[in-house]
Amino acid sequence: MATSTKWGIAGACSIIVGLFWGCGGSLGTKTGGESHFLNHCDDSCGAGLNCISGVCTRGCVVDEDSCADLHPDAECTDASIEPGEVAVCDLACTNDTQCDDLGANFACESGQCRGGTALTSGTGGTSTSGNPSNTTSGGGGAGPTCEHLFEEHPDGATFDNHANCGTCTCEGGEAECGDSVCPAAGVSVFPCPADVQTDPINVDSTFVQGDTLLMYVSHSGGCEIHDYGLCFEPELGTDPDTSRPAGELRVIHDSNGDNCEAFPSTTLFFDLRPYAEYVMDELDIPGGTVSTPFGHYTFGEPSCDDRWFAGGMQQGEAAEQTLNFPCTTAADCLIVSTDLSCLNGCGAMISAAGEEVFGTTQDHLEAIVCDPANECPSFGMPQCAEHGPMDCVEGRCVELSP
Repeated sequence: MATSTKWGIAGACSIIVGLFWGCGGSLGTKTGGESHFLNHCDDSCGAGLNCISGVCTRGCVVDEDSCADLHPDAECTDASIEPGEVAVCDLACTNDTQCDDLGANFACESGQCRGGTALTSGTGGTSTSGNPSNTTSGGGGAGPTCEHLFEEHPDGATFDNHANCGTCTCEGGEAECGDSVCPAAGVSVFPCPADVQTDPINVDSTFVQGDTLLMYVSHSGGCEIHDYGLCFEPELGTDPDTSRPAGELRVIHDSNGDNCEAFPSTTLFFDLRPYAEYVMDELDIPGGTVSTPFGHYTFGEPSCDDRWFAGGMQQGEAAEQTLNFPCTTAADCLIVSTDLSCLNGCGAMISAAGEEVFGTTQDHLEAIVCDPANECPSFGMPQCAEHGPMDCVEGRCVELSP
């Protein structure tokens, strides 16, 4: 059973940066705004479709209304392609006229509508992930467009692709991207567009490690490339609990029409430095700490008070987030030290499965929050209560009353 936290929903994780491949993914592209549904194909189809036995369609479950978004009269059938073996969305017909609204060159072939021109792998493409708001160049031609994070880029346009930390060019419906390598901090956060769209996604655990936000996510799918981004709203509020600045970060997930029912998990890395620059400019400060939905983020040249505050808050948040990693027995639950060179702590309970990521967070705090703070005195020893016994209850570590 999933367990809610302040930042997410509990779940497992598997490591990959930025995006993942499922069983034959393709870029969600469109040609002239039309779908490639029921076109003949050699490889990729785009628009959330798969090339199955030479036809652009998608798998489905017979007797379920799961094809109407492709065409009002489309039905799920196991009789048209690989009869008795594969169920797909298809459109039955008795004459060519019944296929006219699918587009030019469609005809009725053996009782099913089919497109007359075979699509090649150039119609699919390589998934991108990044800033949907930074289309930097390109013509407004009438050729095939590339859809990325819910925005269409015209043929010939060049746009930012933070998954590869470079740019992509839309050419003939395919995004051609460079091979540049992301910095260690990950994919850059960017200002949110006016109308943020996202497909459903669970944020399972998050860890702020220096300027990087490490995020474990999960969602339905498994048959397409999925694109991800993280944007910030251009306004700041005040955290009512701490009276410090508070900002809004939003995850953008584009499933590219993936309707498969697997539930893959992915690890994402986001570079928060553009957000730090925005906050410092907005508040006219050299550094500080801002509260976000995914934890507190300290940046720039914070004061001693900000360093002490960040050390305590980020440790507590990291320990709590490890509890989203499942346990099996009480032995999977640990009490670990939360002492830093600039801050004494009372220890915290964590899940053993999250021990490594918690330790990495500690290392970042020591290097970034404490080491530069030579002029800041140690915060001293707090009054600590005795920790109670631990147990694993319904897959989650809990601390019992002493």
